[in-house]
Amino acid sequence: MTVLILGSQADPQVLHVQQMLNVRGHQAVIFDGSDFPTTDRIHFDVSRNECTLLLATAQLPINEISSVYWHCFNPPQPQNVDASHATIARQNCVSALNVLLYAKHINWVNGIDAIRYHQSKPLQLLHASSLGATIPETIITNEKSEAEKFVCTYKHIIVKPVYGGTLADIIGIKKLQERIWPLMQTSGPLTFQRYIGGTNIRTYVCGVNCVTVELRSDNVDFRTDARTEAKAHPLADTQNQLAVSLCKQMGMRWCAIDWRLDNDGVYWFLEINPAPCFLRIECETGLRITHMLLSELLAEAKRKPPELGTRRQAITT
Repeated sequence: MTVLILGSQADPQVLHVQQMLNVRGHQAVIFDGSDFPTTDRIHFDVSRNECTLLLATAQLPINEISSVYWHCFNPPQPQNVDASHATIARQNCVSALNVLLYAKHINWVNGIDAIRYHQSKPLQLLHASSLGATIPETIITNEKSEAEKFVCTYKHIIVKPVYGGTLADIIGIKKLQERIWPLMQTSGPLTFQRYIGGTNIRTYVCGVNCVTVELRSDNVDFRTDARTEAKAHPLADTQNQLAVSLCKQMGMRWCAIDWRLDNDGVYWFLEINPAPCFLRIECETGLRITHMLLSELLAEAKRKPPELGTRRQAITT
């Protein structure tokens, strides 16, 4: 079986997954989008319905790729392009790679739709609530008066980008006026969320299997704390079932769900990530997260690969 891994050759988790697949006797090839189109190339003969990825390390007919592990898709980096044409050049590269990214026969863990849905965090929160998850009071706004009203309503407020990717911070009315409002004027809406006291809980879901850890830290955002301690955490069956449902209903095969567990024993849903980091946590806890992930990647395909580029299979940007 051939597995394509989306990520960087320098990423320890990417290299770990590649090594574990190789140990099991499978071909595992890393594709770093930032090497495209300078080092890596693609050839799609539309009339013959044949498409091949021409990588520095391998030549892969797309129809021979059984599974893809999406850890990180680094955007293409066209070289020696005039600044006025850089955006068009990148869009051109992504459009060509859509032949791969929308290939329906591949066992995607996870696919592009799940990745893009993760980038729509307000909808994700609303969806989680509809499925039975408890979510903190939250607003998305760049309206100053509404932000001030929200900040004044609750004792502690978390602020973070709508898109994610940047660390969360606790603010009060003074910081809102001095730092956050100028940021909203230049960068657009931000997420304001009631801060939930307690501890950090993360559940890794793969198919119908779950493992959960507590991430102990005194910092507001545990990602800023090099001393964060990971410890296996027992989760009730009902909470496990909710985690599996959240993963499935949001179109994911594999994910990590971040919760806050408050002092009353309530699990507050914060977000669900379709491409989570796990290597450090696995090393610290001994939980078999890699085993879960590989089992999902190596699941038998339910159907034979269809032809690429059929009339019913629209490829969009």
